Amino acid sequence: MGLESYAYIVLVGTLFQLIPFADLGMGAAVVNAVAKRLDSRELSANALATAALAFRTLTASALVILLAAITISLFGAWPSLLGLTPAFAASSLWAIPVVLLPFALSIPLGIGQRILIGDGRNHIASLIGVVGPVVATAATFVLLQLGTAPLLLAIATPLGIFAVSLTCFAVALKRCSWRLADILLVRRIRRRPKLWSSAAPMMVISITVPLAMQSDRLVLSHFSTAFELSEYSIAAQMYVPCFSIISMAAVALWPIFSRSGAASKPLWIRAMASLSGGGAVLALAFVLLVDPIARLITKDKLAVGVDLAIGMGSLLVVMATHQASAVLLTSPANLTFQAICSTIMLILNLFLSVLLSPYMGASGVVWASVFAVAIAQLVPCIIKARLFMQNDRQLVPA
Repeated sequence: MGLESYAYIVLVGTLFQLIPFADLGMGAAVVNAVAKRLDSRELSANALATAALAFRTLTASALVILLAAITISLFGAWPSLLGLTPAFAASSLWAIPVVLLPFALSIPLGIGQRILIGDGRNHIASLIGVVGPVVATAATFVLLQLGTAPLLLAIATPLGIFAVSLTCFAVALKRCSWRLADILLVRRIRRRPKLWSSAAPMMVISITVPLAMQSDRLVLSHFSTAFELSEYSIAAQMYVPCFSIISMAAVALWPIFSRSGAASKPLWIRAMASLSGGGAVLALAFVLLVDPIARLITKDKLAVGVDLAIGMGSLLVVMATHQASAVLLTSPANLTFQAICSTIMLILNLFLSVLLSPYMGASGVVWASVFAVAIAQLVPCIIKARLFMQNDRQLVPA
């Protein structure tokens, strides 16, 4: 398998990350509802109703994505959309819908992870997450032995995601003592859950933030070379698990902040210090190890430049520092503020990426992300978080 094949397999295999709006922002509503379900019988019923409504809505979302993928294939538009070379054009028309199928199936099942997070069981979701890479590796091995079309190898990651989502869904129902019928069947409830007050801004965030990060590959595909795309892809594969560690630690705070609201300043300060410190340690390890590991994996066919390594390390620190504010500001009003910030970040990131990638290559799109996140998300959300908690204290009687 050559560098070109590897680059386009990774591009197709991570294509699902460009359509995070498939979740429709429902995860935020589910987490917040489940976090409060033990406070009263009414809130418990509301949590179940929220999860059931989210599941049915996301099933429709999954169907729309599959239909869209098939329609694009019927019009033969995938090669031009992704900048694929002629060698991969024909197989992309049938391989991409197949690759997206397990991802689509995992969309409604994904509420299982949100239920576990809201229930304070993020550690269980994290442990189940180990299943994903195992399934992906096994699928890759089997497909290589079968000698399938190169682009079909991209299905490995979506298969891993499906396995994790299915397992989390089953475990979440058991932990909450809910039956599958409770999720699937429409039941009459006294008060219909208000999903969209949280889901709408969360959907915007779910679109803009991953799109800003994952569009880097598309920008490089159109404005740079296949070598730069390959260099970025191998470095990004090692960046993702580093950021996942930070993200999992931050998400564990979500239900705590959801219950305590703005009376969380001491925890928020400690969380920001811990997450930024952890991000700095992981960034240092990443910068030192990414090039040797890349050379080892690719048998010296690919090297990660110092500029790219430092850029991704800086992005890791900025993203880690931002996470404390991101999981604190989860009320509908605060999510709306975050949605505005993330939209500005996306626009700024795309502008800087297109501007820098022809001159700086892979490192250009990464530095574009560093500046965009710091300017449009990190600083504004820190200010918003401080105002949020300050205003709450003013409302408390002396």
